[in-house]
Amino acid sequence: MSNLYLGIKGHVVCIEKQTGKKMWSTKLKGMSITNVYCDSKNIFAYANGYLFCLDQAFGKILWENSLSGFGYGACIFATNESNQQQSATISYDQNQKNTQATHAAT
Repeated sequence: MSNLYLGIKGHVVCIEKQTGKKMWSTKLKGMSITNVYCDSKNIFAYANGYLFCLDQAFGKILWENSLSGFGYGACIFATNESNQQQSATISYDQNQKNTQATHAAT
């Protein structure tokens, strides 16, 4: 893999590993923590209660799912694909909001 995919404040950003050059950036819904997982063809991102699938080459959103009924909270990605190492990542959208509210009150 020659690119690195970052989740930053409601964006997915593609960075070329060799040069550090930004190749593309895609804005998702909201400005929350953005959790990113990629497989051999696509990038999956969780932000603001939505799951997105993006094309790796250009960052085009291929589909989105509002995850109706699940609200906000931790999102964990995992895979069972035999050609990929098992991985899991976590995002704390609701925890970040609670922490910010607590700090604002003090």
